[in-house]
Amino acid sequence: MDGQSGNASYNSLQVAVKKRLSYGVNLNVAYTYSKSIDDYPNGGGNADVGSDSASVLPWYFRNGRVLDRGPSGSDHRHRLVLSYVWMLPSLSHANPLVRSVAGGWQLNGITTLQTGDPMTVTAGFDRSLTGLGVDRADLVAGQPIYNSNVCGAAFDCVSWLNPAAFSGPKNSRGAFTGDGTFGNLGKGALRGPGSVTFDAGISKNLKLTERWKLQLRGEFFNAMNHVNPGNPNLNLSAAQFGKITGVDSPRVGQVALKVSF
Repeated sequence: MDGQSGNASYNSLQVAVKKRLSYGVNLNVAYTYSKSIDDYPNGGGNADVGSDSASVLPWYFRNGRVLDRGPSGSDHRHRLVLSYVWMLPSLSHANPLVRSVAGGWQLNGITTLQTGDPMTVTAGFDRSLTGLGVDRADLVAGQPIYNSNVCGAAFDCVSWLNPAAFSGPKNSRGAFTGDGTFGNLGKGALRGPGSVTFDAGISKNLKLTERWKLQLRGEFFNAMNHVNPGNPNLNLSAAQFGKITGVDSPRVGQVALKVSF
């Protein structure tokens, strides 16, 4: 019998390369190859461990957590982060107007690339007759899981999973009857689209007097307005199953003026 407990493990290889500030440039590159596994219910957390309404198998089943064990929701197998700071020349020998307008700017940014989220396909109906409503789908042998026309960064992407590769849970005779079958697709067995994000900023400090200072700053999130598709619909019973109908945040910018004294 399972109690109100959970297990999680995390293993990773982390590599970092740093360039110290020289010639006005500071550069950091970090790569992580990792794997995070837990037995929390799909999409749940600490409060859902052992809960009848969250786990696939009823809590009183022997090895009742077996279908809840898989990649954590935050598991991204590959992640590359590039951060930089570029301090442009101050133009100290230029005339005061040029120096004030064009000199002393600082550029900085963070570029992040990572593989997709773990995904779990649910049946969308109560084949097991347990009343929990979280049965999994079955995989169909011989069918490609992902469509050949994967969306990548196309703005009109609508297809990611191949519906023919999945079916409702079947019993031992291969029939679609509710006799305690829960589906065979593991938690987090599939992967969604990866993402690429460019965040950037620009700032300049101005010394007005010995006491008064002014800072002008602009920050841009997803500065290149790169399209990162969201995850597809994972409910096998839904009309939109396997299709991506949304994207992550578009470019967002903000400008700030700071006065210190």
